[in-house]
Amino acid sequence: MSTYITILTTAGKQLLQDVQNGTGKLDYTLFKCGSGEIGAGDPTALNDLISTQQEFSAIDIKRDENNIPFVWCWFSNAGVITGYYRMEMGLFGREHGGNTDTLIAYFYAETQANADYIPVPDGGIAVSSPVGFHVAASADLELAVTVDASLYGLSLDRWAAHLAGAGGADQHPNATAAIPGLMPAADKAKLDGHINTITPTKGTSIHGSATTTSSGFMSAVDKANVDAHINTTTPTKGTTIHSSATTTSSGFMGSSDKMKLDGIAAGAEVNQNVFSSVKVGTTTIAADAKTDVLELAGSTYITLTPDAANDKVVIEGQNLTPSSHIGSNGNAHAVATQAANGFMSAADKTKLDGLNYVNLSTYQNIYGGKTFYDPICAYDDSAPLTGLQFKITAEGGYAVRLINKTGAASIKGMAVKIASTMDGAFAVHNVAYDCVAGFVYESGIADGSATWVVVAGIAKALIKAGEALISGDWLEALSNGRMQKYTNPNQAYTSLGPIVLQACSNTGAEQLVSVLMAHNVG
Repeated sequence: MSTYITILTTAGKQLLQDVQNGTGKLDYTLFKCGSGEIGAGDPTALNDLISTQQEFSAIDIKRDENNIPFVWCWFSNAGVITGYYRMEMGLFGREHGGNTDTLIAYFYAETQANADYIPVPDGGIAVSSPVGFHVAASADLELAVTVDASLYGLSLDRWAAHLAGAGGADQHPNATAAIPGLMPAADKAKLDGHINTITPTKGTSIHGSATTTSSGFMSAVDKANVDAHINTTTPTKGTTIHSSATTTSSGFMGSSDKMKLDGIAAGAEVNQNVFSSVKVGTTTIAADAKTDVLELAGSTYITLTPDAANDKVVIEGQNLTPSSHIGSNGNAHAVATQAANGFMSAADKTKLDGLNYVNLSTYQNIYGGKTFYDPICAYDDSAPLTGLQFKITAEGGYAVRLINKTGAASIKGMAVKIASTMDGAFAVHNVAYDCVAGFVYESGIADGSATWVVVAGIAKALIKAGEALISGDWLEALSNGRMQKYTNPNQAYTSLGPIVLQACSNTGAEQLVSVLMAHNVG
């Protein structure tokens, strides 16, 4: 006997859930049979059969003895050219009005022994049988479908008792008065008893004409009722048996219907769907009469413009800035005072006015009595030593502005000393072991122009070619503004001895190395 496992696909569950939530209706469209085998695959992810052999589109909805709907269709081996094992079956559906079929339920047999074998038609005669599937437990599939995992699909073998009439297990026999077939035997006997046994000839019928005392094509009672209803007067051309209805006398309609009809105005239509109430926030405005009017009112900030020709209302915002935001000073924020709010509150203005601050423009810098400017101001190279005179570099060094008097364009990392030929200037360090004032921070600054010199903190020092250093090495100056490893730590003299922060290898070329400015007293 065939045994099929029933699976609701992921897409099928979603479609049934959408219908259950009331977002659509469900049409069952196709029933397919196939010979594919799932193997290790996931049947819930399928969108179609693995190997389709047959397809049927005559799908119907029926109800069982508990009034539970099930999907029903006829299966036939018509058109089968080569027999196959029916390893898989699928039920397809779509949202009402849609055009995409979705695999809803998937039924498969794990082995051929559990499957049905579908042969070619015997002698060209196809065999048909019904197939039913429970997929829901709802009284109305179109309005609300509730998926119930305890229900299951039905295969052909579950209909064996229904198929096995007295004529065999493969088709329904003709019913007799003693044996059920396409109808119960009792219904067959009742039908035989109702049919007149007289064989009609041309122009006659089995049933005789009905009279008020003898049944024929209708019962005698119905015949009497019809005769009583028909006016015995034979109508002539332009007349009718029934007279016209009035509000007091029945005719082709009842008098009450005639009265109701007369009360309907000409051109009246069936009532249309309208809103009986309007909800605004948590307030519901209900209509008080069939012709109640809902009024839309404007305000200081909202202007309503009716357009009767186009049946619309244009809503425009006017002066949408609230008065609480404008304040007492008018349409725009005024300058705040200690008495009135503006771009800040009066309280904050009072607090600000009470703060002490230092005006840096009243102070002098350490060089030549020149003005100490706000550090954010730009400096003017055309007038050396005006504007900003110090800054913190990106590397973490403290730099001051001095005038280049090396006789050439500046070179970043060059060790320099204070020039003796000009105030506020620096010259190249040209005496070995002599103290270093600092390191040039910028390259390419012309002789006679101001540039930055790092005098404390972290600087970039120009190391002589071929020198190898490690972090923590002390440096000493050479005569050309370059630095090398301190070779005689016991030598007694005072020198600016930078400490190496960045190791470097012996590359054979001059290189810039990060150093910490420090004084070493030997």
